[in-house]
This record gives sequence, C-alpha cells and structure tokens, in this order.
Amino acid sequence: FTRNEPKDIKEQAETANILKGITSEETALSVISVIPDVQAEMEKIKKEDSSIPMFDQDKKPSEKGTEVPEANKE
Repeated sequence: FTRNEPKDIKEQAETANILKGITSEETALSVISVIPDVQAEMEKIKKEDSSIPMFDQDKKPSEKGTEVPEANKE
C-alpha cells in the first residue's frame, strides 16, 4: 500500500539546487520527481548550453544563480 501524496516540486528543486554544489549534477537532478530520465535531462542541458551564441555567454547567469554584474557605465 502506497499513499498518493502530492509531491512538493518546489522543495525538490530547492534540494537539488543545494545538492548541486555538494554532489554530482546527476545526483542532484535525481531528487526531482518530474525528471523521469536524468541522463536525458543532462544531455538536454548540455545541448542548451552549447547552443548559446558566444557573444551572449556573458549574459548567462553565474553558477551561483545570480546575474553577472555589468561594467560600470559612467
């Protein structure tokens, strides 16, 4: 007998984000229930990262999830 309790996806995502700096990306992604195939998801992430044009790479958020600050325009 297994209860069908709603899963808190936000909590899972927060846990995965915390684990990302401690564990492998594969392990971090595996805690998110909406990702059925972690390997396929990792391939999609790599494909998206490689499709960012070189001149837009500086606009990509940093690894810590914050925007990269722009140079002072004074």
